[in-house]
Amino acid sequence: MGSPLQGTLERVNRCIEEQNLSRADLLDPGSLAVRSALPESTVVALLRGEDVAAGTIEERVTTRIKTLAFARHRGDKARLADLADEMVNTLGLSAPWARSVLKGDKMPDVRLLHDLADFFDVDGGEEFFTGTPEESLDRVLVPILERWEKPHSQDPTLELMKRYGIVGTDLRRHGTMTPEQLDRLIRGALKPLASEEDEQS
Repeated sequence: MGSPLQGTLERVNRCIEEQNLSRADLLDPGSLAVRSALPESTVVALLRGEDVAAGTIEERVTTRIKTLAFARHRGDKARLADLADEMVNTLGLSAPWARSVLKGDKMPDVRLLHDLADFFDVDGGEEFFTGTPEESLDRVLVPILERWEKPHSQDPTLELMKRYGIVGTDLRRHGTMTPEQLDRLIRGALKPLASEEDEQS
């Protein structure tokens, strides 16, 4: 029996083929790596169906916290200090301990992981940090899959996006357009292109 991730990837591939979706948009390793706090090379390997080392729980926890922290401070010592101060004020840790946790040098108490998930605004609670690479990637992929497996009649905006070939763009983040408004917007954007093609033919 295959793993949950294998099953999810099979469903994703089927969805891509049936709906003519962009594989690069749905399975972008860089984006998936950011959302799962996994190395991009690990994500690429998992998407290929390769086995990857699970590592110990301590290695998984400390590495993912370090990854999430680095996404915030980007190596800037001042920003790291600010992040540590925020952790001290929010979670009640001592400053030296907070810095050690953020740098991946110390394993936090398991009871603290749920609070850390809230602190970094990630889904999954403590399992975000403790799950194997396969479990972590699967957790990120399932919501993406469910979004495209639902009948498009339940989401007319997605139907319009698919019709006009912009499945990789979430225009709804940029406003509260109705499907009718979105349809007019897309038609208006495509009309000049059609006119240019007519003139050239």
